[in-house]
Amino acid sequence: MKPEHSKTIASFAILKSNWDSKGKDYIENFVPFVVNLAFKNSYEQFDLIGLKKDFEKEYGLVIPLAPLTEVLKRAKKRGYFIQRENVYIPVNGKVDDSSFSFASQEQERKLNQVADALRKFVGEKYNFDISVDDAEIYLLKFLRDEDLNIIFNTGLHSELFVDASISESAEARGRFFVAKFLQEISERNQILFGFIKDLVAGQMLAYAILNPNIQNYQGRLKKQNFYLDIAFLFSLLGVDGDDFKEVYQEIVDALKEAGANLFVFKHTFDEFIKILESDLQTLSRENIDFERISRSLSSFILNEYTPSDLMEIINSAEKKLSNAGISLADGPSWKDTTDYNIDESELRSVIVKKYQERAPSFRDDGSKDYTIQKDIDSISAIQRLRKNVRPISLSSSRHTMVTGNSSLAAACNAFVNGGENFSIPPCLHHLFLGTLLFLEMPTRVSKINEKKLIADAYAATQPSDALLRRYFTVIEDLKKKSDITPEDYILLKSNLFARSILQEKTWGQLDQLTNRTPKEILADMHARAKSNAEKKLQEEKNAHRVVQEKLADANYKVDILTEKVQRTNMKIANYASWAFYALIILLFAFLAFRSESRIATVTFASISILCTATGFHFLHAKRKLQNFINKLLDKMFLPWPSRKIGRR
Repeated sequence: MKPEHSKTIASFAILKSNWDSKGKDYIENFVPFVVNLAFKNSYEQFDLIGLKKDFEKEYGLVIPLAPLTEVLKRAKKRGYFIQRENVYIPVNGKVDDSSFSFASQEQERKLNQVADALRKFVGEKYNFDISVDDAEIYLLKFLRDEDLNIIFNTGLHSELFVDASISESAEARGRFFVAKFLQEISERNQILFGFIKDLVAGQMLAYAILNPNIQNYQGRLKKQNFYLDIAFLFSLLGVDGDDFKEVYQEIVDALKEAGANLFVFKHTFDEFIKILESDLQTLSRENIDFERISRSLSSFILNEYTPSDLMEIINSAEKKLSNAGISLADGPSWKDTTDYNIDESELRSVIVKKYQERAPSFRDDGSKDYTIQKDIDSISAIQRLRKNVRPISLSSSRHTMVTGNSSLAAACNAFVNGGENFSIPPCLHHLFLGTLLFLEMPTRVSKINEKKLIADAYAATQPSDALLRRYFTVIEDLKKKSDITPEDYILLKSNLFARSILQEKTWGQLDQLTNRTPKEILADMHARAKSNAEKKLQEEKNAHRVVQEKLADANYKVDILTEKVQRTNMKIANYASWAFYALIILLFAFLAFRSESRIATVTFASISILCTATGFHFLHAKRKLQNFINKLLDKMFLPWPSRKIGRR
């Protein structure tokens, strides 16, 4: 029997395949699963509870009773089952597995290819043996986003699938391996990478069914007003690096394509600029406490931003938002919306409760008051823009905030949906919104999934906060014991390359970080620095050799051209001088034969005597003329008369 995690991944792939072939809705997508299950188990009749258990056992997905009931209604409507009270009976001749079985086998084949490729990659790249089963667990762990259950499973507290139980160390190691694998195949094997993109899409489709009110969110987004929160701004404007910037830009483009209007509250934008200015001041200092810097500044340092880069972001932020089709908006007037104020103290308590559910270590000690209040200001603004109307569909809500904070999104839902009547919360998580977009425009969201996979892979190749904290503790201890020099301490603490090597050395595992690790990192850095220097020197030598070869080739061509021109010039000069000589001889002959004058006779005689006495000869004059003409032509037509390329 296949392990649970293998079934879960295969189900994600089949869901995406069903969607591609049928292109209907998320409920219809699950109908073939139920029909195949009834055929495979040879049901004569079944009830909802039994179906839920068998569904989890066969497909590795935990579907709550409410959405499973909707799937059965759709299957019954299609004529696959009839219902008698609480029992469902398969209709003979309708229930089979012909198409599902083929699709299932095809997706399992692809999954096996991916798992085997991951296993081989880890073995060849890191000399570490993992099984195909391990590879599948690592892949599912990487795809699993703990925010998704909070975002989609509103009002329910069961997970979509049973998570494979492995140690924290193995999970960290697996996440690192999968991230490196994704980076590799995104460049070299688009077929395998495309299959993993399909898994992400299938997971989105699976999570969509968990929300009992998902249908209320579907519909056209044209002319809907979405207000982006500060975390969205950080990613969109490149603070978190280019990979995440592309993800959020795709979300913006998808919303604009859907006809939505995008805004940022001015108080949100002002807070964004204030944080950047604070980061700029810190980044400009000589000494930075890397253990206590903000999330945004940590990202700046990790992505090697300079103070001038940060200043450019600050100065161009408003223009970049405008170019992206995002407008700054004032919050609604307090004076005009007094009747629509919300109970901010109650909202605050709900937010704190959700933070504590997500992170039990969270303490409401006042340190987060400013941040929480800014979120409350934005949510209050949305509710006042809605005039406290409780919209039951997203298309009628008109104004909605978009956040990357899952706890805040859950708090907003709990705040407005504490009673029996459902309404669209004032704040939605961008992953939930992305799923809604996927249901409407799968081609566009495929690009988002691709960029998100690459961005997540990059993030997973960086040390976790927990690993960095332990690393800082270790190097602090080594410094106190004088096991490393002050210069090495600064290098280990502040150098980004050192952190990259840390992740490579430990594979993200806390238990692999020892007192020897920093020294190994230093040795690696020195070795790589030497290797890079030698490589650079060799590159310079190669570049110099190439230049010399090009110069020699150019000089050779110039020599050939020069010789050709010189030969031509010599011929022309020779012909011209002979022509001059012949002209003189003809002139004298003409005068001698045609002239009967004594004066002419005396003149010729005098010239002859003078030439004999001085040694002058007309052939000598011809050579002089030939040399003169030759030099003149050389000066006029040689490409470089007195020099060659690279010579003086």
